[in-house]
Formats: sequence, C-alpha cells, structure tokens
Amino acid sequence: MVDFSLLIAFVVTASILTITPGVDTAIVLRATAMDGRKQAAMAALGIALGCLAWGTAAAFGLGVLLHASEAAYAVVKWIGATYLVWVGIKLLAGPEAASDGNNPDSGSHHHGASAFW
Repeated sequence: MVDFSLLIAFVVTASILTITPGVDTAIVLRATAMDGRKQAAMAALGIALGCLAWGTAAAFGLGVLLHASEAAYAVVKWIGATYLVWVGIKLLAGPEAASDGNNPDSGSHHHGASAFW
C-alpha cells in the first residue's frame, strides 16, 4: 500500500530541488554574461550531454557496480577528488590559469569548445 503522505513529501521535495538553480545554471549565466549566446548554448549543451552520459551509465548498471565493488567505488572517488584538487589549484593560481584559453586571443573562445567542456 502506498503511503500518500510520504509520496506527497517526496514530490514536494523533488519539485523544490528541481526548480532550485544550481551550479549548472551559474555556468550558463556566466557564459551568457561574459561571452554571449553562442558560448552559453555550448555550455548548456555540454551540461546536457554530461547529464545524459551519467544517466546512461546509471541505466547500464554503473551505480550497482560501484555499490557492489568497494575497489571500483574507491577508484571513482579518488579520480573525482584528484580532479577537484586540480581545479582548485588552477583557481588559486589565478583566473588566467583557470580559464584554459578563455581569453579573446585564444581560438577556443570563438568556437565554443571551452564553454562546452
């Protein structure tokens, strides 16, 4: 039997989390404000494809594998931690190092690859 009070609580919580702006929204807004519509569209496309990749991996059982294998989970966890440390070091080094060629003199600025990635 379905407990409707729990179902309503879940729907309300999921709805609030769905409409709350997050990092993805901030990335697209930053790309729009700094670089224009094309860069914002490329950023949105990159975010959408990233979500699609994660959803596909979950659908094919990556979540079950990570739950079942402590070693696989540890590998994914350390790869993620290493990436976050790398991004943090680049941000501490200064905006020039963190932008990865996002300046107007760079070729990637014009074709949207930096915003996509």
